[in-house]
Amino acid sequence: MTQLLYKWLKSDCGAPIGSGKWTKGRWRSVECNLVPCQNGLHLARESDLVHYISERLWIAEADMSEVVECADKVVVRWARVIERVETIDDGTLRAFAADCADRVVHLTGPDPRYVNAIAVARSFARQQATAEELDAARTAAYAAAADAAAYAANAAARAAASRDKAAAYAAKAAAYAAKAAAYAANAAAWAAAYAADAAADAADAADADAYAAKKAAYAAANARLLQYVEHGSDAMDMPWPVTPAWPHMERTL
Repeated sequence: MTQLLYKWLKSDCGAPIGSGKWTKGRWRSVECNLVPCQNGLHLARESDLVHYISERLWIAEADMSEVVECADKVVVRWARVIERVETIDDGTLRAFAADCADRVVHLTGPDPRYVNAIAVARSFARQQATAEELDAARTAAYAAAADAAAYAANAAARAAASRDKAAAYAAKAAAYAAKAAAYAANAAAWAAAYAADAAADAADAADADAYAAKKAAYAAANARLLQYVEHGSDAMDMPWPVTPAWPHMERTL
């Protein structure tokens, strides 16, 4: 039995994690026992796409007669890539990164340096900003993110002394949001992966039910990414899917 899945690869068709390169239409296989994150061919279902983002997305086919099902991937013995998803490229990945950062930037104040980094990243994705403008926005955002991280550490220390965790959690959420904004101005695939993770971490830190908030953030981000898979750059002008909803987060600093 076979099942259509997805495989994230680097632009040269190398595996982002692990070794070897994939060739369109050619089956690959592994020996020994299948062990997630250690041995096996790791693929993504539709619901897993936000995890392990790399430079290029491929539709994959797998022999599902021997499979290990995980929360964020499947691990199989035999698989091949059969078609590249052309809608996913540097532009759409960068736009997706900006989208994720935009969901949490309010937790930073919002600091205008982060707002600008997101705006420039989005403009660059539309080919409306230069590499020099993107670099300047990234540099400013990273400098601000360093300040946010230092503030979060100080807030945690103060909270520990007063036994009040609220300030520490709020500062931590803001620091993660700052990282998400700074990441959005990085290399496209790296930006998409880390902005999504940082935004989910911000949801984690900002909500009392941390696990549920982070899970909800990943689900919402995955739904947004699927819009880019289906519509390509046209998704830049589309609203986020109504469901699953991004978790509500308020700035408490």
